[in-house]
Amino acid sequence: MCYESDYGKTDSYRIEKRYIHKNGSMVWADLSVTGIRDKDNNIVKLIGAGFDITERKHAETRLRQSEENLKEAQHIGNVGHWEYDPICSKLFWSDQMFRIYGLSPDSFTPTYDSVVALFHPDDRRWWKMRSANRLWTKQNSR
Repeated sequence: MCYESDYGKTDSYRIEKRYIHKNGSMVWADLSVTGIRDKDNNIVKLIGAGFDITERKHAETRLRQSEENLKEAQHIGNVGHWEYDPICSKLFWSDQMFRIYGLSPDSFTPTYDSVVALFHPDDRRWWKMRSANRLWTKQNSR
């Protein structure tokens, strides 16, 4: 967005916009314009650049569609997925994982300990030993 500034400073504007190419296809562009001001704070020069981002926009659309397809397939099959980052100790659950366990993302934060607590008591010790063994094996194979 444009704003008033001191001499020599710039005002910038950036937008992603769709255009219709002369061949009739839709083209996406990332446009940016920068204004250069003089000592009286008047814009004396505009510098503009435009980049074709059509492929990026198509890739973003395909990714969103793929994510929606995965969510739908998990819902239909009653299958969820999770990811764990042991370095950051961060655990991510898909929406379907919350449904399977009857939990709400607003009231339950999946952590290693909170998820292990959901296991049957007979399985907790086995899971902890298996997890420790995997971590030990990976650390010593480096």
